[in-house]
Amino acid sequence: EEFLLVCSGLRPENAVHFGAKLLAIVSDAAIDIGSDDPLHITFSAGVPFFSKEDSAMDEAIRRADKAMFHAKKNGRAMVCRHVDAGNDDEYSCEKPSGSKTK
Repeated sequence: EEFLLVCSGLRPENAVHFGAKLLAIVSDAAIDIGSDDPLHITFSAGVPFFSKEDSAMDEAIRRADKAMFHAKKNGRAMVCRHVDAGNDDEYSCEKPSGSKTK
């Protein structure tokens, strides 16, 4: 499933850290499913940058999707921020443990 969370007033790097904290809370929660082993879930998330040139929210959402797929491709259970790097795709990612990766 995919959903959109809008966090007004957060700088992109703070949004990544917020997402990683949320990921830690979600993944630490044990869900009782009636068996001996509780269920633990995780997610991957993408944080876009917003450009003055963006004519529609769709462009930022597309960048968030790319960042999310980068997170999934590079280990899952992390939050990645799509950084404006000209023609190259560049990402800054954070896992719940606080260890950053690119």
